[in-house]
Amino acid sequence: MPHPGPGTRISGNIADLVRDAARADPDKPALLFSGGRTSWAELEVRVGEIAAGLRALGLVAGDRVALQLGNTPDFPAAYFGVLRAGLTAVPVNTGYTHDEVRHLLTDSRARALVTSSAEMGLALLGELEGLEHVALVGVRSGWRRRRPRPWTPCCGPATASR
Repeated sequence: MPHPGPGTRISGNIADLVRDAARADPDKPALLFSGGRTSWAELEVRVGEIAAGLRALGLVAGDRVALQLGNTPDFPAAYFGVLRAGLTAVPVNTGYTHDEVRHLLTDSRARALVTSSAEMGLALLGELEGLEHVALVGVRSGWRRRRPRPWTPCCGPATASR
């Protein structure tokens, strides 16, 4: 994919770069991890699934979505999915304690949390009034496998999950 020259103004959403790369070089590796790889085409599918899943939750442009995911292929897929949906990504350090995550979610006014920790997500869903949704994302049998697990919404609106 050619790079824009100096002074070129780029418009649109940064997640569009994933779509462009998938169109230009669908089979080229986008992500390399622990002996596995995800092509641009595969990443584009995941980004689209995540964006659609977030929109299906009723989130609207500008809503904040916290991402508490490790250094795995799930993070870039979720990050670009949040951006593609027109939402604001709020990265959360995976080393944070429960209290630190609670403070960050409250302070950022995140309406949703994407995490690989069902235990943390469900606990916070029950504690925080502003947190309406928790989505669980991960891979089969650890993140080292090549094929990531599809986007899996974990919990619906907080009122239905409490």
